[in-house]
Amino acid sequence: MIESIIQWSNENEGFLSLLSLFIGAPILFLLFRVYRKIKPSEKELRESAIESFDHATKLFNEIKDFAERQDFNSHLGEFILRDVLRKMPNTDEQHSREDSPYTIAALIDYHRDYLEFRLDGVAGPVFIRKEADTWVYCDRGDDDAVMTHLIGRIAYSSIDRIRWEADEYWEWPQICCHFKEKNRFPYIRLYYAEEKKSHRDESFFVSVCDKKDLTETTWEKA
Repeated sequence: MIESIIQWSNENEGFLSLLSLFIGAPILFLLFRVYRKIKPSEKELRESAIESFDHATKLFNEIKDFAERQDFNSHLGEFILRDVLRKMPNTDEQHSREDSPYTIAALIDYHRDYLEFRLDGVAGPVFIRKEADTWVYCDRGDDDAVMTHLIGRIAYSSIDRIRWEADEYWEWPQICCHFKEKNRFPYIRLYYAEEKKSHRDESFFVSVCDKKDLTETTWEKA
C-alpha cells in the first residue's frame, strides 16, 4: 500500500506541486495580511495617520462652524451620542434591527483631537469634597463641598460622522460613534469638573478629578 502511494506521488509530482500551490498560496496571503495588520509598513502607517488627521480636521471644522452659530452661555449646543452600527429608536433607519444606546449631552468644548460633553443631564451636578489625598462624594451642605459636573471626552477617531439632519422625533444632531464594547460609550476620559464664569458671563469647566479616582462613600451607595 505504502509503495503504491509513493509510486503514485512520483508519477504525479506536477499535480501535487500544483495542488500545493493552490492550497499554500491563499494561506501565505492570509498570513501576510495578518502580519501587515500587526506590523504595517511605514507607507501604510503614514497613509493611516494622514487619513486620521483629515478625518479629525473635517469633524473639527463641522463642529466649529456649528458652535460659532450658537447663543448659549453654558454650552455650545446639544447632541445625541449614539452607536453608528445600531439604529436610533423611533426612526426608519434600516441598517440594523437593534436599537442603539444613546444619551443627550451638551457640548462644552472642542479641540483638535476630541470633543467634550457635559453628561449629567437630568441627574444634575454631583457634590464632592477633598479628604486627605483623595476626593469623595458628599452632600450639598457638607463643609468644603464642591459642585461638579460629569464631563466625557470622545476622540474624533471614535466618531464615524455627525448627522446634522433633524426629524420630527429627534431634534438634535447625532454624534455617530464606534462602540468597542456593546453598551459602553467610547469615552477616552470621564472626569468631574467645576463650572466657572468668565468676565463675559460665559461658562468654562475646570477639571477636579477623574471619575475613576473618586472614592465611594456610604452616601453615594445609598
